[in-house]
Amino acid sequence: MTSVTIPETITKITQDAFMDGCPNLTKLYFSSVKALCNMTLWNSAPVEWDKRLYVDGKVIDDLEIPEGVTEIKSSALRYFSLKSIKFPGSFIALHGNVSAGRLEYASIEQMFKMKVCFEVFDPNWTETVASYPFGKGYDLYVGGQEVKHLEIPDYVESIPDYLFSGVSNLQSVSFHDGVRSIGNSAFRGCKNLKNLEIPHSVTSISAYAFEGCLGLEGALALPNVATFGYRAFGDCSSLTSVELPSAKGELEWRIFEGCTKLRKVFLGRFITIMHPMFQGCPV
Repeated sequence: MTSVTIPETITKITQDAFMDGCPNLTKLYFSSVKALCNMTLWNSAPVEWDKRLYVDGKVIDDLEIPEGVTEIKSSALRYFSLKSIKFPGSFIALHGNVSAGRLEYASIEQMFKMKVCFEVFDPNWTETVASYPFGKGYDLYVGGQEVKHLEIPDYVESIPDYLFSGVSNLQSVSFHDGVRSIGNSAFRGCKNLKNLEIPHSVTSISAYAFEGCLGLEGALALPNVATFGYRAFGDCSSLTSVELPSAKGELEWRIFEGCTKLRKVFLGRFITIMHPMFQGCPV
């Protein structure tokens, strides 16, 4: 036996389900995309061996999720290498990870409604995997248009956790003066993000928010940010100076760790530095 077809009635395949007694099994065939999105799929051996996605007997490289599907269940698409994934307007929740070279949303409004959920954990996950739920190094599209310059809509007050982590084509972000917080890993690994102006309204930047944004260079002003999460700007290796006039209290560990060109830091008077904030920096 070299392949198995999974009917729509199956909604969960647990870890190593086909490992013992199936030495020649290398492929799983799914009956439909809708059925796959509704499935919990944990580290099943054939999927680990063959990263291609088979639906109705065909290899799928460009996956278009049908209208009406609202979510992808835990890790349903994590194990497949896809060229692109197109989300319908109805889609609002991702449980687990996906991996593709291009992700496309129907609209900006839909994108900011997206919820990334990790309430069900694969035992083989690591913190790094969880922080890149859409993969590392993908291109972002909205309504068929490539997004290189992102303008945050006026109704958004908080940038959701993970939403833009791993985007490779994003070059600039324009925040309106009404955004109050930036979530965990929100822009983590956006290596080509160069232009970033944090408005006065932002008071909180969470852990890993801009970690690995290699393109951020020169001076960075954070005028009213009072609290920072762990490694919020870790490995931003092109930053040369930062201003933190409003930071307060005991700051988190390693906020600027790995910023290898950071030489100037301007701090406010109400900061207590109890932990190493600037490991690997020449400051």
